[in-house]
Amino acid sequence: MTIEQPKNLSYLLHMWQVERNGEPVWWASLENPRTGERQVFADLAELFAFLDEKTIDLLQLTGENDLDPGGEAKIGLTKPMRNARGRYMSYLLRLLSADRDGNPAWRVSLQSPHSEQRLNFADLAALMSYLEEQLRQSKE
Repeated sequence: MTIEQPKNLSYLLHMWQVERNGEPVWWASLENPRTGERQVFADLAELFAFLDEKTIDLLQLTGENDLDPGGEAKIGLTKPMRNARGRYMSYLLRLLSADRDGNPAWRVSLQSPHSEQRLNFADLAALMSYLEEQLRQSKE
């Protein structure tokens, strides 16, 4: 029996800052809007590992590494949704199965929950780079 890979994955992504050993650390959670299942991650490495695990099965079928390089294509959203102190961010995260020249891949997007503005990314690596940069900027 074959298990079919999902055609898309959607999550509500929340990130917030906490203190661990006197240092600020970003935690994250993903909530599946279909099932209500919620996963909490003590750091971004755990979040990224989870997303890799959820998407890697499809890519391993062909040995492809994802969509073409080139990073993100920005559409509208230039600043993440944050609270006044920059210690909380919220997005709708979508991972859509795509076919790139006959090879399976994932298209990734982040959308503000308060508007229609959206960021599109070529792959998970571009998403991770973007989120890391947003967290770095929030420290400044």
